[in-house]
Amino acid sequence: MSQHSEWSPSSAERWIACPASIKLSRGVPPREAGEAAKIGTAVHALAEAVMLTGSAPSVFVGKEFEDVEITEEMAAWAEVYTDFAGELEKRMETSCLIEERLSIPNYAGADVYGTADLICFNDTDLVVGDLKTGRIRVDVEGPQLKIYALGALKKAPPTIENITLAIIQPTTEPEIRLAFMKKAELMDWSANVFEPALRATLAPFPKTVEGDHCRWCPARSKCPAKVARVETLAGVTEKNIDS
Repeated sequence: MSQHSEWSPSSAERWIACPASIKLSRGVPPREAGEAAKIGTAVHALAEAVMLTGSAPSVFVGKEFEDVEITEEMAAWAEVYTDFAGELEKRMETSCLIEERLSIPNYAGADVYGTADLICFNDTDLVVGDLKTGRIRVDVEGPQLKIYALGALKKAPPTIENITLAIIQPTTEPEIRLAFMKKAELMDWSANVFEPALRATLAPFPKTVEGDHCRWCPARSKCPAKVARVETLAGVTEKNIDS
C-alpha cells in the first residue's frame, strides 16, 4: 500500500467534482511540498508529540520537527488542537486515536484509505477531527471528514448514533468549527454521493469537469477540459485582435 491513495480523502472534493482527475493524475510526478505544507506537517508532528508525552507545546519551541524549526506561533496552533483533544477525551471519557490509518469500505472496489488526525468514540458518539494550518478556510462540511468517519465506523462500536466532524484551524476564525450528523445521514451521503463518485472515477471514460477544485489537481496542465478552455480563449483573443 502506497503512502497516499489515489482516492485520498483530502483530495475528495476534487475527484468527486471531476471523476477524470484520478486517471489523468496517474504518472504525474508529485509536486514538491511548499513552505506552508512543510509547516503543516511539522505542526502535526508537534501535536502528536505533545499528546504522546503530555508536555506543553511551548517546550518544543526552537526544536525541529520534520526539518522545520518550531516557532511560538506554531506551538500556539498545536496547543489549540491538543487542548481540543484533551477536552474531548474528558467529555467522552475515553482515549482518542491520533494519526490513525483508515481503510474506507466501499462497493465500487476503489482502494480508499487515509490517515485521520483525530478519532474519538464511546458507545454512542463518534468525533472525527482534522488539524489545518493553512490560511484558506476549510469547510467542515466537506467530504474529507465524512469519508474518514466512514472508515472510523469500522473501529467504533456498532451502537454509534451521533457523529461530529471537527475542523481545528487556528489560523482562521473561529478556530474550531463543528458539524453534526446522525449515523443514518452519513450512510445516506455514502450511498448517494460517495459511492456514485467512486464508480464515476472507475468508468472507462470518466468525465472531466473544470472548476475551483482544479487548483490542486496534479493533472491540471494536461486536462482536456483545461486545454479546451485555453484554446477557446486563445481563439476568441485572436479573433478580437484580427478584427
